[in-house]
Amino acid sequence: MKTLAAVGSGVAVAFVMSLAVPAGAASDDQARLDAAMEAFNERMTEVGWESQGPSDGTLGNDDDDESSDEPSEGDEMMAECFGDLPAVFEDLEGSEEFPGQTATSSSDEFTFPAPTTDTATTDSMFSIPDEEELMAMALSVDEAHVDLVGDFVDALGAKETSECMKEAMEADLTVDGETTDPLEALFEFEVDVTTLGDLGVGEDSAQMAFAMSVNMFGQQIDFVGTMVFAGVGNDLIGLIHYTTGTAEPRSGLDPVAELQAIVDSISS
Repeated sequence: MKTLAAVGSGVAVAFVMSLAVPAGAASDDQARLDAAMEAFNERMTEVGWESQGPSDGTLGNDDDDESSDEPSEGDEMMAECFGDLPAVFEDLEGSEEFPGQTATSSSDEFTFPAPTTDTATTDSMFSIPDEEELMAMALSVDEAHVDLVGDFVDALGAKETSECMKEAMEADLTVDGETTDPLEALFEFEVDVTTLGDLGVGEDSAQMAFAMSVNMFGQQIDFVGTMVFAGVGNDLIGLIHYTTGTAEPRSGLDPVAELQAIVDSISS
């Protein structure tokens, strides 16, 4: 069974594209995206978020975890929730670029500091601190692949996607009946996934929100993630926001409003 944070990262990895800049990226597109991400970094810093340095495209990803490179059955199920889109990427023969990608950029990875008087959720051996994380990304594609951007956003906001993702996440959290770890059998969990299309941002937009709660020895750990994406012309813009253990985000972040701000910045 995966940890709560690992499953959350898996949700993002299931459909968030690589953020490496391709060789020969269109200079105009790259300049627009980089400027928008820099503006995002500045806005977040001004309202109290703390940069943890450049993002690698996923939140909470442990580079030292060798198993993170091996997709689990749950990871594969999550990818399948996006219909034919994963097959499009598989056809790229090992490339992790979005099809037709001409430029891409990402923000820093941010955390919102907890008050210094805060303690962990509990003093038990399974305590974890309250955490809030945030990152943004953007990419541009050529004219031949604009429709694929719309397909991606539509799939993200579809009701059937939320139902499929919930089943996949539950499968990833379910303990294997042959597990040799006695602690894994003590976990109880609940998962909920919701999707929403047409956020009123850009030409096409969607939101996926998921919540996971794990209980062990009476200790409850909550994990909530919100992902919002918008398509505007040749651009795809996304924002990912996670909280762990926090009932309400301390930052007061409105993901949809911030997505709109990024879209405005890129389009200006």
